[in-house]
Amino acid sequence: MSDSQKPKFTIPPPDKASKPEMLRALEFSMGSSFSTSPICPPPNPLIIVISGPSGVGKDAVIKKLRQVRESLHFVVTATSRPTREGEVDGKDYYFVSEEEFLSMVERNELLEYALLYGDYKGIPKRQIREFMAKGHDIVLRVDVQGAETLRKILGTSAVFIYLVAESELELVERLIDRKTETSEALLVRIATAREEVKHVRDFDYVVVNGEGKLDNAVKLVESIIDAEKAKVQQRRAVHSYCNCNDYPDVLQLLVLKFLLHFVKSETELHSQDVTNLPEILFLNLFHKSGRKDPFFQRNSLFGFCYLPLLTSSMPEPNLVFVALQLGARRYLAHGHVFRIEVAKFAICEKQPSGGGDGSV
Repeated sequence: MSDSQKPKFTIPPPDKASKPEMLRALEFSMGSSFSTSPICPPPNPLIIVISGPSGVGKDAVIKKLRQVRESLHFVVTATSRPTREGEVDGKDYYFVSEEEFLSMVERNELLEYALLYGDYKGIPKRQIREFMAKGHDIVLRVDVQGAETLRKILGTSAVFIYLVAESELELVERLIDRKTETSEALLVRIATAREEVKHVRDFDYVVVNGEGKLDNAVKLVESIIDAEKAKVQQRRAVHSYCNCNDYPDVLQLLVLKFLLHFVKSETELHSQDVTNLPEILFLNLFHKSGRKDPFFQRNSLFGFCYLPLLTSSMPEPNLVFVALQLGARRYLAHGHVFRIEVAKFAICEKQPSGGGDGSV
């Protein structure tokens, strides 16, 4: 039977046919069945970093957010400070001794850590790795110093939210009401807060947590999360930085050897000296000028050492793309301590340039 002789299929009027009949007729006319798969794929897991000066109510916002957003995983920070009234170990913080904290640093268990007001605080990697693998959104509560470090580690793969009080006076009154600080400690926190407020433009969003307006602040944080999850071009939370312990120690030592080779080298290193890198090499160099890093004060994998700045045009002091292709080496005038944390790397070789073969 020719096409012209085939019976024509007519779609019935909607008011004359049932929904199943209409669907079958429409599918026949379209030449395919209607897909039941989601039009948009599930959104990517999101990392939300909540920060702000001391006294803005970070803990209060996190506590309320836990109640209204059960799908979020709130990473519990490890700290060496004493427990405050009402705080629960394992829920508000993991309260550990300074000795235990330094052991966690040695074992490379922390994504980020800092010494703040005389106490250590750090973010355990394991929680992030496990819950991101399950598709959970992750919330990190950090101080401003920690947020700066995380920005350099995570880049645009995370959302950075800055909490502020409505005024400086309101912030100071909250610090006084806590009754947990000495007069000297209060002065330090207030002076630090004044400096930290200057970093607000380094964040993606700012949320005002006014006195008696906690619900409004939490709703705004929720709106930010919803908006980020609805973006067409979504952030991709890269979690290779959480897998540092998966690499054999011998490879980490090879990276250190690679760096020290160029520290001792008498020749300048130019872009043509490193070619055909099979993989980008990431190193997080945590610059701890002004104090010795506890990572080096104990018997760690790398021991105690001072490393000079390797290039003259380093884009960021804390995150280096070590194609070491950025120009000639430059030494720091003073011996600053760097902690080396390997996230992802390849074994690279320096091409012969007059001297030895320079290979690793």
